[in-house]
Amino acid sequence: MQRATDMKSAPTCTMHDLPLTEVRKRAAKARDVLREARTHAGRVGGLRAIDAALDEVEQLLPGLMDRPRASLARKVRDLAPYERGLLRRAIDVDGTARALMPRLVGEASLSEVEEVLARVEEQECVAVELMALLRVFEQAYCAPVLASA
Repeated sequence: MQRATDMKSAPTCTMHDLPLTEVRKRAAKARDVLREARTHAGRVGGLRAIDAALDEVEQLLPGLMDRPRASLARKVRDLAPYERGLLRRAIDVDGTARALMPRLVGEASLSEVEEVLARVEEQECVAVELMALLRVFEQAYCAPVLASA
């Protein structure tokens, strides 16, 4: 089956272009879809269910694994998880954020950084579910083949 990320069908609107409220809603749905797909691994029709789930996630969050076009989004995504945690706490504390933000992501407004950070956090949550699905897929389909070889 062809994936939507093929060159001729690349999405014109990616998850980075969607309003944050829509990204949150779609990311929650994508996580549910991936969790459900994990339950089908190793069963009859499991591969079909997993493939359908991956297609649905691609439709929900086009460009999920693509590098963001915006410089600020790339800077936030490239931060180590602990640095993103610091940034999240700094934003939550606001006063500290103003001093810490230039060091972490350069000059940007607090609201802009907060929105980009929220997008990256949603993206990572879906990526974690995707990796969990891939681990289950590997255990259900690849390990038995390798064991029998």
